[in-house]
Amino acid sequence: MPADAIWLGLVVVAGLLLAVALVSRLLQTSPVSDALIALALGVAVGPLGLDLLHLGGDTLNHPNIRVVARLTLAVGVLAIALRLPLHRMDRHAIRSIAVTLAVGMPAMWLVTAGIVMLLLGVDPAGALLISAPLAPTDPVLASGIVSGPLAQRLIPERIRNLLLAESGVNDGLGLPFVGIALLLTYPAEGANLGTWAWHTLVLSVFGAAIGGSLIGYGSGHLVRLATSRNYVRRPGLLGFSLALTGLVAGAAAALNLSAILAAFFAGLGLNWALQEEHQEPQREAQETASRFLSLPVFLLLGTALPWDGWFSAGLPLLGAAILILLVRRVPAILAASWAIPSLHGLPDALFVGWFGPIGIAALYYGLHEASLGAGGLVYQLVTLAIVLSVVVHGLSGPALSRWYARATNQPGSEESADEAEAKVEADESRAKKRENRQAAETESERQTHAGRGTKRAPKRSTKGRAGS
Repeated sequence: MPADAIWLGLVVVAGLLLAVALVSRLLQTSPVSDALIALALGVAVGPLGLDLLHLGGDTLNHPNIRVVARLTLAVGVLAIALRLPLHRMDRHAIRSIAVTLAVGMPAMWLVTAGIVMLLLGVDPAGALLISAPLAPTDPVLASGIVSGPLAQRLIPERIRNLLLAESGVNDGLGLPFVGIALLLTYPAEGANLGTWAWHTLVLSVFGAAIGGSLIGYGSGHLVRLATSRNYVRRPGLLGFSLALTGLVAGAAAALNLSAILAAFFAGLGLNWALQEEHQEPQREAQETASRFLSLPVFLLLGTALPWDGWFSAGLPLLGAAILILLVRRVPAILAASWAIPSLHGLPDALFVGWFGPIGIAALYYGLHEASLGAGGLVYQLVTLAIVLSVVVHGLSGPALSRWYARATNQPGSEESADEAEAKVEADESRAKKRENRQAAETESERQTHAGRGTKRAPKRSTKGRAGS
């Protein structure tokens, strides 16, 4: 890429980030998401629009772009892990996440493969290869759907946590699906099934989960130790979770483990070990970094969309992408809803089934397959599905949240964004006061017990001297 294009790209990206930062509060309650703005801006400055940036598909196939996409996902999933209320999640919540993952991911993969075979005329192995990147849901887009005052007011915490946790875990679990598809498509070039299962399932997945959890948990205890001894101040901790993301993701990638899964479990370990007053600055810094890292990726995608490939593929490709969004997930969640404790009825199942957005995770795995020799159809379908998902899931978020609230008799279904935000802030303020009061009572009891111990000590020492 020429130097002029790099500087021009920097100007466009910086201007986008500044604009989004200035209207961030409005975007939280608007049907127009920041990802949609970034994507549209990429189209506007790309070859189809003003033709200011000439990037093309070759730029997206560059290894550095895959590294940026992987790092963006790692930052995003760690931000999700820090948001989960782990100490309040019971076995029903954990079971809900496990069942949703066990049913949802294979179903999304197989249903998508069936659609590809039916409409695009691809053989079974090729259809599985094309469909594998579309199995994970996107953590960045999922976080945008369940964030903000309206979502907090209208959507129960059990539903928000389920969508967040699922998107955080299944991004890392996308690797086995891609690996199976590659083995079926290129059997002569891949390892045998036993070798693949050992490396991908045991080492890459479980190794990343265990290693990430231990590093995150140990890092959290280091933060507590350093703050208890007054070694650090709050500004010094703002970038701690970001540094942890780079450490864990870099180490996992160097060891051929799942960097995304390692980052998510590192976030869970850090979340579990940190005290509440230390969690908030880490959560805010991580969510901000996730948002601002994802926007350049969507902008870059907008400049490199394969318009010629889309038009040459015609209506079958468009029909396949639309059908994938409609049926890849909803029927499976409806069928399994009886086994998911967090889903309490049909509106819950429909809401969770619909909001399985396709985003940067699909782009990363699609580019990974392309780097290993997959055909152009993978890139065409994946990018078209991402664009449709950004538009449809983003625009439907506020409206379907209000529908869900009315269908389940949730309070606040007719509130404005300002009213919802005011009530959320009031609830948070009351919760904070309650936590501070409980902490003060605990500290008072501790000081009382310590004072009693101090009073007893001279008596014991006096008796000892008398006895001697």
